[in-house]
Amino acid sequence: MQTFTPKRKHLFYTLVMLGIIPCVYLFSCKGKEAKPKTKAELLAQNEWRGEVAEVTISSFVFNQKQDQNISTLILKFEKDGTFRLRNGNAPEQKGNWELLNNDQQIRLKNANVIDFEPLKPLLPPGATLPPIPELFDVLEITAENFKFQGKTNFSIPVQDFPMPIPIQIDFKPNFVRNKN
Repeated sequence: MQTFTPKRKHLFYTLVMLGIIPCVYLFSCKGKEAKPKTKAELLAQNEWRGEVAEVTISSFVFNQKQDQNISTLILKFEKDGTFRLRNGNAPEQKGNWELLNNDQQIRLKNANVIDFEPLKPLLPPGATLPPIPELFDVLEITAENFKFQGKTNFSIPVQDFPMPIPIQIDFKPNFVRNKN
């Protein structure tokens, strides 16, 4: 059996360490993986352009569905909980936003993200359109898409009918990341 001299032992240990250190470094240092962004971060990182809003007006008397072009809407969420909404050449609207209930709902205060005015011809004469709600259900928030839905209920009086007719408006706006 061969014995190692102190000089050979030192050389042997040095070679072993030179082999082990790179292996430890390679296998212990995993690439830094990007932390998934929260839904709030996804909303705030982009400006959002409207595409289409699916709008349904329903009652026990009628059911009308209409797609509404919302491509002039540009929505920008800020990290501080404020947002700006531009609609073509109209004055910019400002409001506050927050995600609620584990990001399943979003509150948009002071936002006209859907225009009910084009729906007026679908309603009986004299009907007054309801205000736009503030609380919406989130359908999707990704780096490329923001979809949500909301509804509002109201009643309209009808001449020669004993009671007002209840009406529900459901709407699902679809926004995409603005690439401009």
